[in-house]
Order: sequence, then structure tokens, then C-alpha cells
Amino acid sequence: MSLWRRSRAHGIDMGKTGDGQTATEEWNLICLTQPADMTIELAEELWPDFRVGTLVGNSWVVDQVRLRSIGTSEHVMATVDLVRGGKRDKDDPDPTQRPITWEMDTDYVEEAAETDADGRRLENTAFEPLLGIVDEVPVLVWTAVRYITNTPAWLQDFAKKCVNSTTVILDGFICQPETLKMEGLKLGPVEYTSVKNREIRFRQMPLRLLWKQNTWRDRYLNQGTTEYFPAVPDFLFGGILVPERRVACFDSLGKPVEKPVPLTKEGQRFREFVKKPTVQNPNAGEWIVKEKLGPKDFHFIEFQRNKKLDFNLLFT
Repeated sequence: MSLWRRSRAHGIDMGKTGDGQTATEEWNLICLTQPADMTIELAEELWPDFRVGTLVGNSWVVDQVRLRSIGTSEHVMATVDLVRGGKRDKDDPDPTQRPITWEMDTDYVEEAAETDADGRRLENTAFEPLLGIVDEVPVLVWTAVRYITNTPAWLQDFAKKCVNSTTVILDGFICQPETLKMEGLKLGPVEYTSVKNREIRFRQMPLRLLWKQNTWRDRYLNQGTTEYFPAVPDFLFGGILVPERRVACFDSLGKPVEKPVPLTKEGQRFREFVKKPTVQNPNAGEWIVKEKLGPKDFHFIEFQRNKKLDFNLLFT
């Protein structure tokens, strides 16, 4: 994806229409990488506050977004049309009209430790990685309550642990994709209130989001008891010269290893070239398994085990 940044070109200009107050605001969108076309879909993905229906400033609602290029495709002017949404008050007698008010706290989660405080890889005196050591990583805990009138169609999707698939803004705090996690969702019992002789039926939907800077992907040391070698094609005659194969990992005594050993991202042992010069070839040598692994000789695999969902559904 191309990299864009935005800057405000003009503040909110207010106007009048026959059915209420309107306004516009303008933004400069600048492409920082290779030239690329900006679209409404991309603008909404990069800046969720461009989405139609989004509350802006607690009193305006996005009605539409218009884009136009300024000379080149790398510079785009975004004009956001706003309509007055009615100032939302946290003490509004109608709970469904109250804005979502976020509170933030801090907590810690445990993660597998890879290095010490000085950045050195955690390993024993035999240069094997130390497993089972954990670090306490700080997280921000965002909590709020949303009042809804109907059970959302997407409620079941959020029943499991999930992370945000797109950028989310919480009270101006920008959360990049996969940095927010929610561990389930629940609804309160049906409640009723009366406003101006109109009965309002609603439920409370508590929200609790955990933010972590380095995403919620799980990291695992890449290790195993076998090596994988891909097929070798025959470039001269075509076909396969050597088929793909898996080979057991052996220790220094030539016996199959009893516990997993670190593997490269290609699925093979870490090796180094050792020179064994001969009279015919002074540069002769062979690749042998490294006995001592260096700080860069550990490969970690990342997995996103949490479902990725659009968290903006929770707020609109």
C-alpha cells in the first residue's frame, strides 16, 4: 500500500441550507511513496473520520467526501461535507443519543522474552535459545459504554477474541491495524426510559479494548527436528532434478536430535562455510551446521490467531 499523510488545508466553513446547518472542511493528502491514485475507499481506510456517518467534533456528522487532484496524482484535495448532527451530551436523557466517552487505564500482558535489557539474545551456555521466559509488556485499556436500540447484525462476529482490521481513532489516539484487541462482547438487559412522552427501548453495550504498540501477533521460535529442502529444477533438460524432501536433523554424533533445533526461514539448519583448501582448489570447502549460533541466527514466525474485524462498527 502506498504511504500517504494528510494536513488540514482549511478549517470548518459553516453554511446554511433550508433544512439545517452544514459545513465543509478541506484536507491536503500527499503521497509519500511512488505515485498512486487516491480513492474514497482508500481515504476511509487510512482515516476513519472520513467515513460517512462519522461524528466529528461531537456536533458534526460526515455527509460525503469529495476528492480532486491538485496538479498531480500525488497531491489530492479532500473536501469533507458535514451536517449538523445535534450536539451530543453525555447527560442526554435519551441514552442512545449520548456520545461514546472513553476512559483509559494501563495494564500489562505477558509475552515470550527474546532479549535481555541490553538487547542480547536469551540463550544458555550451549548457545541454545532459552524458552519459557516472559516479559511484562504495557498495554492501554480503553473502556466505554455504547447504548443501542437493536441487536447489531455483526454482534456474533465479535463474540471471539478479535483485532482491528483498519485504523481506529479513540479520542484522537490513532490505533494502527492489529494493535487493538477485544476479548468478547456482551449486551446488558433491555431497559426503558421515557423522553417527551416517547418510550425508548435500549441496551448497554460495554466496550473494553486493549492497545499494544507491536500488534497482537503471536511470535514463535522457528524450530523443528527435520529440515525441508525444496525441489531442484533441471534447467537444462526441464523437469525436476531433485525432488523436495524432508531430512532428519542430526546431532554432532550423527544421531537424530531428541529435541527441536532452530531453523532458518527456509526450514533448514543454520550453516556456515568452512574452507578446506586443496592443491587443485584453494577455495574448496563445505557447508557445515553452525555449532555456535549468533544473535541473528534465530528466526521467529508470526501468526495472527485473532480474527480481524472492522472495529469502527462498534462506534457507529
